[in-house]
Amino acid sequence: MLGTVLAYYHNFLFLRSTVLSYLYAFVFYGVGVAYATFDERVRHLLAIGTIGGVLELLGDHFLVHVAGTLVYPSGYPVLLSSPAYMPFAWAILISFMGYVGIRLHEEIGTTAAYLGPAVFAFVAESGFESLASQGGGWIYASAPLGWIGHAPLFIVVAEAVMFASSYYWARRSALVGGLGIGVTINASYVGVYYLFRLVETLG
Repeated sequence: MLGTVLAYYHNFLFLRSTVLSYLYAFVFYGVGVAYATFDERVRHLLAIGTIGGVLELLGDHFLVHVAGTLVYPSGYPVLLSSPAYMPFAWAILISFMGYVGIRLHEEIGTTAAYLGPAVFAFVAESGFESLASQGGGWIYASAPLGWIGHAPLFIVVAEAVMFASSYYWARRSALVGGLGIGVTINASYVGVYYLFRLVETLG
């Protein structure tokens, strides 16, 4: 995960290459698969992340075609409405958040296991989403109730909400955990978006 973050930040800050976004996701997912052959916990989390990453394509489709907020670069291979690397990038992120939840439970306790990934997502993803929008990874065309930098507030809140469940799903079987986090991701995007739209309308 650290390698992925450093690579993407370097790309979005300096190179701004969509091709490298594909390369980074595939390479670091491959590293995860290789490591998973030696570590049962990583293997379990990566299976959950892979299933969840595929299901996240539905959330992207909602953001692109229903909400009309998310815009990806054109001219590259896509899956549904997303760049073809996106499930692999999400698999890494989901696996990492599950691992954070498990380690926090082991070291601190259950409350930290749920709150830690949510806080981490809110802080880290606000910067990552904003940087990706500036660096050519994707842009957001509109956002109810405003922005944090170049990242829509509702996106950052939705990602905090979805990853609050990381520890819960990481403790389930790979199939149940993967389906669960995938459904949670989609429900978070849709639910928070319409909640923010409602608040904006009422305000």
